[in-house]
Amino acid sequence: MIKKWLKYLWPDAYIVFTQSPEGLNATQYILKGDKPDIVGESSFAISKNQISKDCATYIQEYLSVYPQTQLIFLTSAPSCSAVGTCNMSEMVEHGIDMSIVKYVCKKNFSTYISIMDLEEDKLLFKPFQLDYLYSPFFIIDEVRSSYSGVVLVALHRQNRLYISIYKNDVLLYADNVIISSSDFEDSIDMSGDDADEMDDADFDLDDLDEFEDELDSLDGLDDFDSDMEATDDKEGFDSIEEDEMESDDELKEYDLRVHEALKTTISQFYSNEKIQSDFVEKIQIIDTMALSDNLFELVKDELFCEVDVKHIDLHKECLNLMLKDTANAIKT
Repeated sequence: MIKKWLKYLWPDAYIVFTQSPEGLNATQYILKGDKPDIVGESSFAISKNQISKDCATYIQEYLSVYPQTQLIFLTSAPSCSAVGTCNMSEMVEHGIDMSIVKYVCKKNFSTYISIMDLEEDKLLFKPFQLDYLYSPFFIIDEVRSSYSGVVLVALHRQNRLYISIYKNDVLLYADNVIISSSDFEDSIDMSGDDADEMDDADFDLDDLDEFEDELDSLDGLDDFDSDMEATDDKEGFDSIEEDEMESDDELKEYDLRVHEALKTTISQFYSNEKIQSDFVEKIQIIDTMALSDNLFELVKDELFCEVDVKHIDLHKECLNLMLKDTANAIKT
């Protein structure tokens, strides 16, 4: 009875953060019943790789109203990638330096991040502590559609493509690709099987030892609410409509860069001797902004692939992962 009363006074609340070249985007949620309601959306500048004073004040004020608020962050680390194995020796064979990364296994693949990038993500939110930190490759694996064949799934964020190639739902290859000029280009981009030095994951943030337990909580995450995709997803905080782009010329140039990134990744996949690559039959694009329909036609015509497009609200999908993670932890 007391627990229900406290729940009424202090409902479960969440702030989901993502990073873009412009700064930090945040969406606030309150859990009512089984479904989260959006309370508000905000954006903040980042100064010297730390949240701004405005952002710190905003978090503190939200915590004062909802003490049980949990902070969730989707990493934008350049070292973030994935590999189609959970075996450490096999990861080493794929060129991953296990001495400088943290990783977590999910089903039959692992996602990993460099310890350096992990520390930068932690320091970004000082003096606050993140409750969950997620890999974009978990988003891909949960949101994608099942396919019996070889499919390339690309999660599109501003100036970034996260790419996973599956064969019969088993991950074969992954890459993290910068697709245009941005602040992210100041960082070293190392991804996929070319990552000889740095890499990705999901973590607890007290210290690197305790962090291992948090990693385990990511296993077996499923989509929380597929019905949320259709209408709301294009209107999410990360969404940018095509008419908000500065000009048609810029839109065309950006589309071409996305197209070239897809072509390059497929070429690298075919030429990779460490995996048995087959012809990519289908491309699924998970779009968080608003790519041009012309791009999808171009990809279809030039890469000879069937193309499916799915629009998502990235913040909502991060929250879905966390809620599913929590439900799975309760069951076990």
